[in-house]
Amino acid sequence: MSAGIQALSELGASVDGDIGVQDPVKAVGHCLAAGTYEEIIVSTLPKTVSRWLLQDVPHRIQRKFKIPVTTVTAREGFTT
Repeated sequence: MSAGIQALSELGASVDGDIGVQDPVKAVGHCLAAGTYEEIIVSTLPKTVSRWLLQDVPHRIQRKFKIPVTTVTAREGFTT
């Protein structure tokens, strides 16, 4: 995560990241309780293996918190 934050910062973006609870919707809620954000970026595995995409997590986050959500999906063949 630190490499991604650094890369986005070098492009001029104001970014932050945190590792929180396992449930992604609850994790976003915890982050929002601690600060104000203009956008949420959700990074997922490829569509063929992503449980978050299958569970519609990005849309659930957007509906619950009323903040724009951008989903960044790894290309096929990506492994953790």
